[in-house]
Amino acid sequence: MNQSTFSGTRAELPVTARSAVFFVLLIVLAMAESGLADPPPTGNLHVSSSPGLRVYVDNKFVGLTTAEQAGLQLPALPAGEHQIRVEKAGYQSKRFVVVIQAGTDVELNVGKLNVRPRIRRKPREEPVDMTVGSPPMVIDDTSTPGPGKWEANFVFAADLSTDSDTYESPLVDINYGVGETVQLKYEVPYAFTRNVLTDEAGNKENVRARGVADSRVGVKYRFYDNDETNLSLAVYPQIEFRSPGARSRENGGVANGATTWILPLQLTKDFAHASITANAGVEKSTDDSHAPLSAGFGAGTRLTDKLAILGEVAGKNLDSADEKRVLLDVGLRMKISEKQAFVAALGLDLHAGDGQRHHYITVGYQRFIGK
Repeated sequence: MNQSTFSGTRAELPVTARSAVFFVLLIVLAMAESGLADPPPTGNLHVSSSPGLRVYVDNKFVGLTTAEQAGLQLPALPAGEHQIRVEKAGYQSKRFVVVIQAGTDVELNVGKLNVRPRIRRKPREEPVDMTVGSPPMVIDDTSTPGPGKWEANFVFAADLSTDSDTYESPLVDINYGVGETVQLKYEVPYAFTRNVLTDEAGNKENVRARGVADSRVGVKYRFYDNDETNLSLAVYPQIEFRSPGARSRENGGVANGATTWILPLQLTKDFAHASITANAGVEKSTDDSHAPLSAGFGAGTRLTDKLAILGEVAGKNLDSADEKRVLLDVGLRMKISEKQAFVAALGLDLHAGDGQRHHYITVGYQRFIGK
């Protein structure tokens, strides 16, 4: 009898199946070993600080500090050395190095952050003043220095004609602001004069003198100021008198000797690219019963933020045909800095009632003192 070829009692798995089973067993054993291994050592870190700080551990953002946590709790940090960085907008960041030991709690007190130093940008400067005013012009505007501020002017001025010359070198003009609308003024020049005297025989002689001339004090009050229309009005009463110790003309000096009251009314109107000024006033001197009238009009504009050109027509003794004088001035104001300016003007007579035409030169330095 023939025996069956399948006479064995167990079946053999193919080689490929045996390999797969063996690989699965290895994976199971590896997972079992990892589960039984000890976890890596860790510790806890508490970053103590005010709320709103950004915390980084080893350059990785881990959270914001809060009031509830009195900072930020960082549990289960791996043992070892860590770099901690704390930041807040507008403040200088702080950096720390902490060492975490297994099973310990570490307290890191950040403390106060310092304000980050800012780059101070120079504020945009105000452009040069384009308003026609003294100096270097004859007529004056309604502006005042401002509360507690000073304006000091040091001026060289010349009035030249055929029969007389007057040089004021220097003319010192000091102004002080009382509030926004009031200005106190004191002005005094040191003058050199030349006058041509003609005797009965027709002989001419140059008479020269020098010394401290008349002083002038005044109070300017800007009583109307409309910000919407940029129109302002002011009165500027002044008194001119012989300076203490100055010699009069009769005694070989240059001081007039008489006392003169001056009362001008001033108007200033500013536009986007120009400014106009108008004056009208009256004078009264102790040595003259007549009260001459004066008036003037001027306009200015800027060529650049640091340079303005000015022009004016001004009249003196307008109610006296023999003494009436109308002059034309063209000037400039150049800004050196926020507190310094250079001014200059050239002028001549358009009309001279006495027939003596004058030419005028003015050069000055302005200094502003105060915040």
